[in-house]
Amino acid sequence: SSDAELYCDAASRFGLSLMRSGDRGSAVAGFEKSDEISEAHFGHAPSRRARTQINLAEAFCEIGNFPNALRMSDQAVEVRTRLTNTKESIDGRSPEWRRLTIAQQTRTVIAYRTGKTVDAVQRASLLVEDRRLRLGGLGNFNTASARVIFGEALLEAGHPNEARHHILEAHTIRAERLPPTSYGVQYDLLILSKIAFSLGDRSEE
Repeated sequence: SSDAELYCDAASRFGLSLMRSGDRGSAVAGFEKSDEISEAHFGHAPSRRARTQINLAEAFCEIGNFPNALRMSDQAVEVRTRLTNTKESIDGRSPEWRRLTIAQQTRTVIAYRTGKTVDAVQRASLLVEDRRLRLGGLGNFNTASARVIFGEALLEAGHPNEARHHILEAHTIRAERLPPTSYGVQYDLLILSKIAFSLGDRSEE
């Protein structure tokens, strides 16, 4: 019903606002309510359920509930993959593919945050290559964002030089599109400083 749809969206938005304010525990409750409504009223619309599952996976990851973060993100990727595979033609403009690549990105981030570094590197590499092919090369902004994630996964896996290569190139592209004080630009610089620290430690051994 339209009322259920409004209630579901409101619960999800409430969860997002709580996440941004740092109240992660309450954010999880908001996303769980949204997921509960989705399951009860939109079982015929798996795409809507997948959206709430991605939000819930991110929230679970933030509070350290890694098993549920992995479970929710796996379910969302599975649904997004199935919906994408039903389409005859999929390119970078396809809404189904865009939703899938966002779900895959979340699943990759959760992999390296939960210590599954080999899996994270593999997923991030595939994410970059898929976006490169569908979005017209490495110069695309969204492909650059995937390269930052690839760099983070490589850093977690103990490959700081490779990580720096990807993040430096991605940062150049992102810095051309975003203000210097933006979250994305500052985040790149933070990761680059972590890499420099890692390489400095190694040089002193």
